[in-house]
Amino acid sequence: VPGEVKIVKEATLTEEGEKVQICSACGEEIKTIKYELSEEEKAAQMEEYRIAAEEREREYKAGCGYYTYAEISGNSMDYFGETAVFTGSVFQITDDGSVLLNVGSGNLIWVYDGSGDISLSGVTDGAVMTVYGMINGSKSYTTVMGYEATVPSILAMYIDL
Repeated sequence: VPGEVKIVKEATLTEEGEKVQICSACGEEIKTIKYELSEEEKAAQMEEYRIAAEEREREYKAGCGYYTYAEISGNSMDYFGETAVFTGSVFQITDDGSVLLNVGSGNLIWVYDGSGDISLSGVTDGAVMTVYGMINGSKSYTTVMGYEATVPSILAMYIDL
């Protein structure tokens, strides 16, 4: 005798769910039913994900500290792992897609994509950019003039252009 249906595995945006129909007389499983989310359920779940991502971004940005270049330039390892925010203009886009950010008076910070989700590829020289991320020590590189330079580095989790 067909009875209640129990969800064994919830459907997601990318995977089918599974329901089991239970016999109301003996309690045995009668059949397994595969199901997908409806278009309305998919839209609602996408909206939940979008809102959650926006909330994570707001919380992350709010938790970033404000440091001066002078504070971190000679002691970047003292601040390693601290979340920080810096605003400046793009001085140079490097061969590996990182950005040298001029945070004022020629003071440069090396910016990496730390999340894998942001794209520094759309950034252009001279663009004003705010970076939210984690201080990652320092980065040494050879300038276009052939000099060695060492600057603080940050793993960018979010950027605002």
